[in-house]
Amino acid sequence: MGVEVVPKIVAQLGGDLNGIMPITEICKHQGVPRSTFYRWKKESGIETKTDKRVQKIVCLRHKYRYSYRKITSIFQSEQA
Repeated sequence: MGVEVVPKIVAQLGGDLNGIMPITEICKHQGVPRSTFYRWKKESGIETKTDKRVQKIVCLRHKYRYSYRKITSIFQSEQA
């Protein structure tokens, strides 16, 4: 590709476009392997807009009765 790609930008872009197009296509356009994308995403710790929306929905569904640990557990189980 010839141009250096910034990991944080690729991870954020991939997270924001995830609902619009598959990660495979996003990585293909950026010239980055999927495994590298996921490693960068994990290392950057960026939460996507979708992650925040799902967390909010989980909180609303349970009427804010659960602790942050329980909400995180529910959120992670729904992501799998």
